[in-house]
Amino acid sequence: REDLDDRSRFILASYLLAKGDTEVQAGRAEAGRALYSRATSLGPEVAEIQGELGSRLADIGDRDGAIDALRRSLSLREEDGVVHNRLGRLLVEAGRVGEAEAEFRRALELLPDLAIAHSNLGGILGMKGDIAGALKEIESAVRLDPGSTHARNNLGRAALLSGDPARARR
Repeated sequence: REDLDDRSRFILASYLLAKGDTEVQAGRAEAGRALYSRATSLGPEVAEIQGELGSRLADIGDRDGAIDALRRSLSLREEDGVVHNRLGRLLVEAGRVGEAEAEFRRALELLPDLAIAHSNLGGILGMKGDIAGALKEIESAVRLDPGSTHARNNLGRAALLSGDPARARR
C-alpha cells in the first residue's frame, strides 16, 4: 500500500507472513499461500520479505515458487550468502546441480565460515566425482561446526567413496 512508509509495510508484511505460517500449520496451505502473497505485495522490493517468502514456500513444498522468491531477494540484495546457500539447496532438489554449485560457491565468497555451505558444496563435488574436493569442503564444514550432523553425514559418505572410511572419524 502506498500510504504506508517502508517500516510500516515491513511490519505488516512480517505479520502477514506469520499469519500465513499459522494457516499452514493448521493444515490450510492455500490460505497460508494467499497471506504470503499479500505480504510480498506490500514489499516486493524488500529483499528480506522475498527471502522469507522463499523459505516459507519451500516449507510447504512449492520449490519453484521458493526458487523464484529467493532469486528476487538476491536481485535486491546480492550480497546475502545465507540466501545463496538456501537457493543452492533448492536447486539441488530440482536437479539443477551446476546452478546449485555456483550458488554454494557464491555463498562461500560472501561468508567463508558458513559451515553448511561448505558441506553442501562438498556434497555437490562428491556427486560430480571430485572426492578430494568434496573431502576438503566437508572437512572445512566439520572444523567450523563440529556438531553438524549434516556435515558429519556428508563426511562419512565422502570418506567411503575415497576408500578411507577411517577418515570420517578423524
